[in-house]
Amino acid sequence: MKRTFYTACISLLFVSLAAAQTYTVTDLGLLSGDVSSEGRAISFTGLVVGDAENNLQAFYWSPTQGLLGLPHLKGGQYTIAMGINASGLIVGNSTYNSIENTHAVLWTNRKVQDLSTLSGGTQSWGNAINASGQVVGGSDSSATQPNAFLWSRSKGMIDLGVLPKGFYSDALAINSFRRSRGIFQHYGRELACLQLV
Repeated sequence: MKRTFYTACISLLFVSLAAAQTYTVTDLGLLSGDVSSEGRAISFTGLVVGDAENNLQAFYWSPTQGLLGLPHLKGGQYTIAMGINASGLIVGNSTYNSIENTHAVLWTNRKVQDLSTLSGGTQSWGNAINASGQVVGGSDSSATQPNAFLWSRSKGMIDLGVLPKGFYSDALAINSFRRSRGIFQHYGRELACLQLV
């Protein structure tokens, strides 16, 4: 009798857990003239960023405003949005003088800001943003190989360097505790890393 009771309770538990796992898929739509889009990041508040596949234009989506395109830098043609925080600050990349060269950018209220490059560099890319508005990504520099960077409004772009005997680095994510996750090249191998910045 006890075994039957336990089996019934466990069965009811699994049925209730299975019933609780529901979700809704939301079509975010398309930018004008495009046929496909890709969402790249979502904030804790449900804001989404990504880019239109054909036009290579970054977008921002919110439940109240819908899908909106994000502008590129002066002289540029393409944008890609990579991250968004709960305040709606968006990080990504924009071409600035051709279709090949990009700079990391920050969009605030859909206005674009050039985050520039490390000293001597010509290209940079923004990968992620935390709740404080700090941005991480990568940039070439006078050393030519890309290095990971941390950007903040107060200090600008700071070079996070490479591992000893390494050639390049790229910061891919940052949390609110200023811990950055990225890739460092070391002795010809790519290594995942966690760095306090």
